[in-house]
Amino acid sequence: MTPKRRPGLGKGLDALIPGGDASASGGGVQYVPIHAIRPNPRQPRSHL
Repeated sequence: MTPKRRPGLGKGLDALIPGGDASASGGGVQYVPIHAIRPNPRQPRSHL
């Protein structure tokens, strides 16, 4: 006899990640010069 499988929440990833159109958010590729990249001072890692 196999054990009963407990049902999950049944909502899937759509409950966590909105399923809107990705291009509508205005996001995209941005080119940033290397000299403009700085580490976050609150980052716990000491090396990037």
